[in-house]
Amino acid sequence: MNQRHRVLLFDIDGTLLVTSVGRRALARALAEAFAIPDPRCELVFGGRTDRSIVEELLRVNRLPVDEIHVDTLRRHYLMLFPALLDDQGGEVLPGVPELLERLAAMEGVTLMAMTGNFVESGREKLRHFGLEHFFSNIFGGGEDHHRDDLARRTARTIRKDLAQDPGKSSSQKEKVDLVIIGDTPADIQCAKAIHAGAIAVCTGGHDRETLAEGSPDLILDDLSDTELVVQQLLSQG
Repeated sequence: MNQRHRVLLFDIDGTLLVTSVGRRALARALAEAFAIPDPRCELVFGGRTDRSIVEELLRVNRLPVDEIHVDTLRRHYLMLFPALLDDQGGEVLPGVPELLERLAAMEGVTLMAMTGNFVESGREKLRHFGLEHFFSNIFGGGEDHHRDDLARRTARTIRKDLAQDPGKSSSQKEKVDLVIIGDTPADIQCAKAIHAGAIAVCTGGHDRETLAEGSPDLILDDLSDTELVVQQLLSQG
Protein backbone atom coordinates (compact mmCIF):
# COMPACT_ATOMS: atom_id res chain seq x y z
CA MET A 1 0.00 0.00 0.00
CA ASN A 2 1.30 3.46 -0.90
CA GLN A 3 2.14 5.67 2.08
CA ARG A 4 1.14 9.32 2.30
CA HIS A 5 3.47 11.81 3.92
CA ARG A 6 1.56 14.50 5.80
CA VAL A 7 3.14 17.90 6.45
CA LEU A 8 1.32 20.04 8.99
CA LEU A 9 2.07 23.75 8.60
CA PHE A 10 1.26 25.68 11.77
CA ASP A 11 0.90 29.42 11.93
CA ILE A 12 2.49 30.86 15.09
CA ASP A 13 0.74 34.00 16.35
CA GLY A 14 -2.83 33.39 17.45
CA THR A 15 -2.56 29.69 16.62
CA LEU A 16 0.23 28.37 18.85
CA LEU A 17 0.83 31.35 21.12
CA VAL A 18 0.03 34.98 21.78
CA THR A 19 2.40 37.87 22.40
CA SER A 20 2.18 41.56 21.52
CA VAL A 21 5.92 42.16 21.46
CA GLY A 22 6.12 42.55 17.66
CA ARG A 23 4.36 45.92 17.50
CA ARG A 24 6.40 47.26 20.41
CA ALA A 25 9.67 46.10 18.86
CA LEU A 26 8.80 47.64 15.49
CA ALA A 27 7.91 50.97 17.12
CA ARG A 28 11.24 51.05 18.95
CA ALA A 29 13.10 50.03 15.80
CA LEU A 30 11.51 52.87 13.83
CA ALA A 31 12.33 55.34 16.57
CA GLU A 32 15.94 54.25 16.94
CA ALA A 33 16.82 53.55 13.30
CA PHE A 34 15.26 56.69 11.80
CA ALA A 35 15.12 59.10 14.77
CA ILE A 36 11.31 59.28 14.76
CA PRO A 37 10.18 60.39 18.23
CA ASP A 38 6.62 59.06 17.95
CA PRO A 39 6.37 56.54 15.09
CA ARG A 40 2.98 55.51 13.72
CA CYS A 41 2.26 51.78 14.13
CA GLU A 42 -1.54 51.64 13.95
CA LEU A 43 -1.69 48.84 11.39
CA VAL A 44 -3.54 45.54 11.12
CA PHE A 45 -0.87 42.87 11.69
CA GLY A 46 -2.87 39.63 11.67
CA GLY A 47 -2.63 37.41 8.59
CA ARG A 48 0.09 39.52 6.98
CA THR A 49 3.75 39.01 6.24
CA ASP A 50 6.43 41.00 8.03
CA ARG A 51 7.69 42.17 4.64
CA SER A 52 4.35 43.85 3.87
CA ILE A 53 4.09 45.27 7.41
CA VAL A 54 7.59 46.78 7.30
CA GLU A 55 6.93 48.41 3.94
CA GLU A 56 3.63 49.89 5.14
CA LEU A 57 5.26 51.19 8.33
CA LEU A 58 7.88 52.95 6.25
CA ARG A 59 5.16 54.42 4.04
CA VAL A 60 2.92 55.72 6.86
CA ASN A 61 5.96 57.21 8.60
CA ARG A 62 6.91 59.00 5.37
CA LEU A 63 10.12 57.13 4.79
CA PRO A 64 11.34 55.76 1.44
CA VAL A 65 10.12 52.24 0.73
CA ASP A 66 13.30 50.79 -0.76
CA GLU A 67 15.59 47.89 0.04
CA ILE A 68 17.96 50.01 2.12
CA HIS A 69 15.20 51.23 4.46
CA VAL A 70 13.48 47.84 4.57
CA ASP A 71 16.74 46.14 5.54
CA THR A 72 17.59 48.83 8.12
CA LEU A 73 14.22 48.51 9.85
CA ARG A 74 14.39 44.72 9.71
CA ARG A 75 17.87 44.59 11.25
CA HIS A 76 16.97 46.95 14.10
CA TYR A 77 13.74 45.06 14.76
CA LEU A 78 15.48 41.69 14.94
CA MET A 79 18.21 43.12 17.16
CA LEU A 80 15.65 44.41 19.69
CA PHE A 81 13.24 41.49 19.50
CA PRO A 82 14.81 38.83 21.79
CA ALA A 83 15.26 41.09 24.81
CA LEU A 84 11.79 42.60 24.45
CA LEU A 85 10.26 39.13 24.16
CA ASP A 86 12.09 38.00 27.30
CA ASP A 87 10.80 41.11 29.08
CA GLN A 88 7.21 41.12 27.83
CA GLY A 89 6.51 37.43 27.25
CA GLY A 90 3.09 36.09 26.35
CA GLU A 91 1.49 32.66 26.59
CA VAL A 92 1.17 29.35 24.80
CA LEU A 93 -2.41 28.63 23.81
CA PRO A 94 -4.43 25.79 25.41
CA GLY A 95 -3.48 22.26 24.39
CA VAL A 96 -0.63 23.26 22.10
CA PRO A 97 2.31 21.47 23.82
CA GLU A 98 0.30 18.26 24.26
CA LEU A 99 -0.84 18.32 20.63
CA LEU A 100 2.64 18.96 19.23
CA GLU A 101 4.13 16.24 21.44
CA ARG A 102 1.60 13.73 20.14
CA LEU A 103 1.98 14.69 16.49
CA ALA A 104 5.79 14.81 16.58
CA ALA A 105 5.87 11.17 17.69
CA MET A 106 3.78 9.95 14.75
CA GLU A 107 5.39 8.28 11.76
CA GLY A 108 4.62 9.83 8.39
CA VAL A 109 3.84 13.22 9.95
CA THR A 110 6.15 16.24 9.78
CA LEU A 111 5.55 19.46 11.69
CA MET A 112 6.67 22.76 10.22
CA ALA A 113 5.86 26.37 10.99
CA MET A 114 4.66 28.76 8.30
CA THR A 115 4.37 32.27 9.65
CA GLY A 116 4.14 35.83 8.44
CA ASN A 117 6.98 36.63 10.85
CA PHE A 118 10.53 36.96 9.73
CA VAL A 119 12.12 33.53 10.13
CA GLU A 120 14.38 34.88 12.89
CA SER A 121 11.59 36.37 15.02
CA GLY A 122 9.33 33.38 14.42
CA ARG A 123 12.07 31.03 15.57
CA GLU A 124 12.74 33.25 18.59
CA LYS A 125 9.08 33.00 19.62
CA LEU A 126 9.10 29.21 19.34
CA ARG A 127 12.36 29.07 21.30
CA HIS A 128 11.11 31.39 24.04
CA PHE A 129 7.98 29.33 24.61
CA GLY A 130 9.77 25.96 24.42
CA LEU A 131 8.20 24.85 21.13
CA GLU A 132 11.07 25.07 18.64
CA HIS A 133 12.14 21.42 18.93
CA PHE A 134 8.82 20.17 17.57
CA PHE A 135 9.34 21.75 14.14
CA SER A 136 11.67 20.47 11.44
CA ASN A 137 11.61 23.76 9.54
CA ILE A 138 10.15 27.24 9.67
CA PHE A 139 9.05 29.32 6.68
CA GLY A 140 8.71 33.05 7.26
CA GLY A 141 7.30 36.09 5.52
CA GLY A 142 10.47 38.11 5.05
CA GLU A 143 10.53 37.65 1.29
CA ASP A 144 6.86 37.70 0.38
CA HIS A 145 4.37 40.56 0.21
CA HIS A 146 1.36 38.27 0.32
CA ARG A 147 0.53 35.20 2.39
CA ASP A 148 -0.40 33.25 -0.76
CA ASP A 149 3.11 33.75 -2.16
CA LEU A 150 4.60 32.55 1.13
CA ALA A 151 2.45 29.42 0.91
CA ARG A 152 3.44 28.75 -2.72
CA ARG A 153 7.14 29.12 -1.94
CA THR A 154 6.75 26.87 1.10
CA ALA A 155 4.91 24.17 -0.84
CA ARG A 156 7.52 24.18 -3.63
CA THR A 157 10.36 23.83 -1.14
CA ILE A 158 8.70 21.03 0.82
CA ARG A 159 7.85 18.98 -2.26
CA LYS A 160 11.34 19.46 -3.69
CA ASP A 161 13.02 18.47 -0.42
CA LEU A 162 10.86 15.38 0.04
CA ALA A 163 11.41 14.34 -3.56
CA GLN A 164 15.18 14.48 -2.98
CA ASP A 165 15.08 12.54 0.29
CA PRO A 166 17.00 9.29 -0.33
CA GLY A 167 15.23 7.70 2.64
CA LYS A 168 11.86 7.82 0.90
CA SER A 169 10.58 5.36 -1.67
CA SER A 170 9.28 6.63 -5.00
CA SER A 171 5.67 6.11 -3.91
CA GLN A 172 6.23 8.16 -0.75
CA LYS A 173 7.90 10.95 -2.68
CA GLU A 174 4.87 11.42 -4.91
CA LYS A 175 2.23 11.61 -2.19
CA VAL A 176 2.58 14.64 0.03
CA ASP A 177 -0.44 16.05 1.84
CA LEU A 178 -0.15 19.61 3.11
CA VAL A 179 -2.44 20.96 5.83
CA ILE A 180 -2.34 24.56 7.06
CA ILE A 181 -3.50 25.36 10.59
CA GLY A 182 -4.09 29.04 11.30
CA ASP A 183 -6.33 31.61 12.94
CA THR A 184 -7.00 34.15 10.18
CA PRO A 185 -8.88 34.29 6.87
CA ALA A 186 -5.48 34.74 5.20
CA ASP A 187 -4.40 31.30 6.46
CA ILE A 188 -7.50 29.75 4.91
CA GLN A 189 -7.00 31.59 1.63
CA CYS A 190 -3.33 30.63 1.29
CA ALA A 191 -4.21 26.98 1.93
CA LYS A 192 -6.61 27.13 -1.00
CA ALA A 193 -3.91 28.78 -3.12
CA ILE A 194 -1.77 25.63 -2.81
CA HIS A 195 -4.64 23.11 -2.68
CA ALA A 196 -3.83 22.22 0.92
CA GLY A 197 -6.15 21.28 3.73
CA ALA A 198 -7.27 24.29 5.79
CA ILE A 199 -8.02 24.11 9.51
CA ALA A 200 -9.01 27.33 11.24
CA VAL A 201 -8.88 27.94 14.99
CA CYS A 202 -10.77 30.67 16.84
CA THR A 203 -7.87 31.58 19.15
CA GLY A 204 -6.75 34.70 17.29
CA GLY A 205 -8.71 37.83 16.50
CA HIS A 206 -11.41 36.23 14.32
CA ASP A 207 -14.61 34.53 15.41
CA ARG A 208 -16.15 31.38 13.98
CA GLU A 209 -18.53 33.26 11.68
CA THR A 210 -15.74 35.30 10.11
CA LEU A 211 -13.53 32.26 9.59
CA ALA A 212 -16.45 30.31 8.08
CA GLU A 213 -16.70 32.86 5.27
CA GLY A 214 -13.44 31.46 3.88
CA SER A 215 -14.87 27.91 3.78
CA PRO A 216 -12.08 26.07 5.61
CA ASP A 217 -12.26 22.30 5.86
CA LEU A 218 -12.71 22.56 9.62
CA ILE A 219 -13.11 25.21 12.32
CA LEU A 220 -12.00 24.49 15.89
CA ASP A 221 -12.58 26.63 18.97
CA ASP A 222 -9.02 25.85 20.07
CA LEU A 223 -6.46 23.02 20.08
CA SER A 224 -7.15 21.75 23.58
CA ASP A 225 -8.85 18.43 22.71
CA THR A 226 -5.76 16.50 21.63
CA GLU A 227 -7.52 13.33 20.46
CA LEU A 228 -10.11 15.21 18.41
CA VAL A 229 -7.55 17.57 16.85
CA VAL A 230 -5.18 14.73 15.92
CA GLN A 231 -8.02 12.84 14.30
CA GLN A 232 -9.13 15.87 12.31
CA LEU A 233 -5.62 16.88 11.27
CA LEU A 234 -4.88 13.44 9.90
CA SER A 235 -8.14 13.30 7.95
CA GLN A 236 -7.52 16.52 6.00
CA GLY A 237 -5.57 17.13 2.83
